[in-house]
Amino acid sequence: MLESRVLRKSGNSAILTVPTEVMEALGVGIGEKNSYVIENDAVKLVKEKSELEDLGVSKEFIEMVNESFSKYEGALRELADK
Repeated sequence: MLESRVLRKSGNSAILTVPTEVMEALGVGIGEKNSYVIENDAVKLVKEKSELEDLGVSKEFIEMVNESFSKYEGALRELADK
């Protein structure tokens, strides 16, 4: 599948949009760090793993912990202050 995109200017940078289907196929999301590698005349987009993912912690578990901390932040702070 070959799909075209147009580079757009934004300040001193250029922006190239990534279709949702490509993001899903790569398992990347908005706000996540990604790298690219130039090989021959092609660019390869690579999802960067977090330090926790490198240790074998799943993305789903990380999201669950973050949601729990957000939900119970007040109670956790009170416990920490005691």
